[in-house]
Amino acid sequence: MVLVGLASVCACVDVSLPPQLQRTVIDAEVVDLPEAVPDAAVEADGASSPSGLVLDASPPVLLGNGLRCSAGGDCQSGSCTDGVCCSSACTAVCYACNQPGLEGSCLPIPAGQDPGGECPQDPPSSCGHDGTCDGSGGCRKYGVGMQCQPGQCTGALESAARTCDGNGVCQAGTSRSCAPNACAGSSCGTVCAADGDCQTGFLCEGGTCKSKRPMGAPCAGAGQCATGYCVDGICCGTPCTERCHACNLAVALGVCTPISDGADPASECPAEAGATCGRAGGCDGKGACRLHPPGTPCAAAGCSGTTALGPRTCNGAGQCGGAATQDCGNFACVGASCATTCAGDAQCKPGLSCTGGNCQAPTVTAPALLLRWSFDEEAGASALDSTSNAFHGTYVGDSGTPAPSALAPSVTFANPRSRAFLRAGRQAVQLATMPAALKPANNFTISLWFQASPVDTGGAELVSGGNQYLIRIAADAMRFSKRPAGASGSIPCEATVTGHLDGKWHHIAAVQSPAAMKLYLDGVERCTNTHGEDVRYDGGPTLFVGRHPESANYDFEGNLDDVRIYGAALGAVEVQALAKGGN
Repeated sequence: MVLVGLASVCACVDVSLPPQLQRTVIDAEVVDLPEAVPDAAVEADGASSPSGLVLDASPPVLLGNGLRCSAGGDCQSGSCTDGVCCSSACTAVCYACNQPGLEGSCLPIPAGQDPGGECPQDPPSSCGHDGTCDGSGGCRKYGVGMQCQPGQCTGALESAARTCDGNGVCQAGTSRSCAPNACAGSSCGTVCAADGDCQTGFLCEGGTCKSKRPMGAPCAGAGQCATGYCVDGICCGTPCTERCHACNLAVALGVCTPISDGADPASECPAEAGATCGRAGGCDGKGACRLHPPGTPCAAAGCSGTTALGPRTCNGAGQCGGAATQDCGNFACVGASCATTCAGDAQCKPGLSCTGGNCQAPTVTAPALLLRWSFDEEAGASALDSTSNAFHGTYVGDSGTPAPSALAPSVTFANPRSRAFLRAGRQAVQLATMPAALKPANNFTISLWFQASPVDTGGAELVSGGNQYLIRIAADAMRFSKRPAGASGSIPCEATVTGHLDGKWHHIAAVQSPAAMKLYLDGVERCTNTHGEDVRYDGGPTLFVGRHPESANYDFEGNLDDVRIYGAALGAVEVQALAKGGN
């Protein structure tokens, strides 16, 4: 605004000063001038102001830089910034036009200030902007030395706090090892209360971390040893849990070594009685307990069954060795030795009888023996009958014939051989036409020995008298069968048995009497019935041993020996005598 003086009055305004200092000089008299009034307040047509001055109604005068303004239109520069007329728009960050004493000039805001809140404040950990200006027209970053990450300690490594470099980078701090201590919080420990306060390989003693003791050094616990094992008061290289070993032997401290022969510092090998052949007391120098040496008596002489046993001694390996044996022959044991004479059957081998102080096999009355095929021939096609009847049989077969075999049951008489039969060849012994003597109506006994493992489909025929009387074995049974006179069909005496097809020799006997049919296995009666009827002979004429006269489903495989037919019904004692190897 321009003030116009009256006719003789000169009024001047110094616009180079800030508004609050602007004054009007009238007639050499200085008068304070109030702030400029808006153009609208100027009275038209030369109206007088309250001071009596006449105001000029000409266009307003624009303000110079530094004067207070409301808008750019008030200023000569066209820019009203920060409330004053400014030399430029002054829009850059951290610049201002109203700095005290410098009003009107667009200059950087002093460092550390941000009156306009232009700069963001980042967290110190970023080392970014700190929320103030830098004095050079930009936002200031956190200064050098500002902590951006606190110090820490991990395991046994301490890392110092990290600081800003003034350019926005969080610099790494220095680090150091805590050895021999471990971390205590965020820094290295300086004292210890337990081994856990020390690094691996160290232990805590008296508040100080010290190196663990080497192998061979004295110790009171495994925690003191670098090896982790304290054995026998010495740091040992291994757990050393083996019997008769130690780690404190002067010759090898710290090494698990066998204890010397005879020594036993830990009482690991208490002595046992010599009869056990076990520990003799002390270690053996090889890492085990010493045992009773060979020759140490462990069992006295004795006798069991029909075998005398000599005294026994230890074998040096913890076992009582075997004893020398002596067969009592026909006698049995009496006390600790074999009997040499008998007063009764109890002093004899089972199956033998005491006669005149001697043990011998009972005999069966010879006149009752109708047929006996002993199968002792070395060769030839005939099975010789050793009775006076001379009922000789023939060795037959579709493929081959029964072969001589050195396998024979243990009997009291000479019996060098048996005959081996092959089922696939239908091998058998045949008497083509049975004489009348071998067709007894009643009172007869059939006896023989067999050794077998498998049997044919329906069983195996041992003896068949024209299928009018027969003995047959099956996988789980044995049968004596006859055709009864005055009736059709056949009558069996059958028993369920096991263990007879075990490849060992077994004795079988079938007995027919007017009172009953009986069947024995190894001298034990296994079947009896009350069928005393006579046998009906209306079938085939052939006597077979080893197969059925007609069917191929009952052929035998194995060994047969000493086939006998008696013209009498033998009693149980007589059958038992035969089963025990008697004659």
